[in-house]
Amino acid sequence: PWHHMPFVSFGPVVEVPTNHSFIDRPPIDIIISGDVASVPWLTSISSEEGLDPVDEFIANTTAMEDLDKNWEKLAPYVLDYNYTLPQSEHAAAANKIRKHYLGNSKIDKSMAVPLIALVGDRSFKTNSAKAAQLMAKANRAPVWYYYYSYRAEFSRSDRYLPNRENL
Repeated sequence: PWHHMPFVSFGPVVEVPTNHSFIDRPPIDIIISGDVASVPWLTSISSEEGLDPVDEFIANTTAMEDLDKNWEKLAPYVLDYNYTLPQSEHAAAANKIRKHYLGNSKIDKSMAVPLIALVGDRSFKTNSAKAAQLMAKANRAPVWYYYYSYRAEFSRSDRYLPNRENL
């Protein structure tokens, strides 16, 4: 409802049952049940994983002002907990998250890096790490998880971030 948030990434889905279907349950249920192929498994994320979801608004001064002024109302959409956390807990969650990632700072372009981390952690990092841990428990073959943080000479983030420091 706000600048294409919540961000909807793609992922595996339960297939329509046919003779050739192999994802017959939500993937997390397959992993937890241990009904996985015992083959090496590799997964990763990048340090700036949250850039794609937030690039819609971090370079937009008006949007950043809106996010700052309406954080409690917008955070459930930006962080995709509007439907997973009781409404009565939204404001407390929003404020706790803001304090952890942004401190007492105003949300503006100077907060691009912590906003990218905040959204990346919520949208990608936490669940990918959880999936790797569960897969390692369910799988007899090796499981590798890596965190890619190399900063190339040229980057898409150059359009949005005020400088290249601390990246």
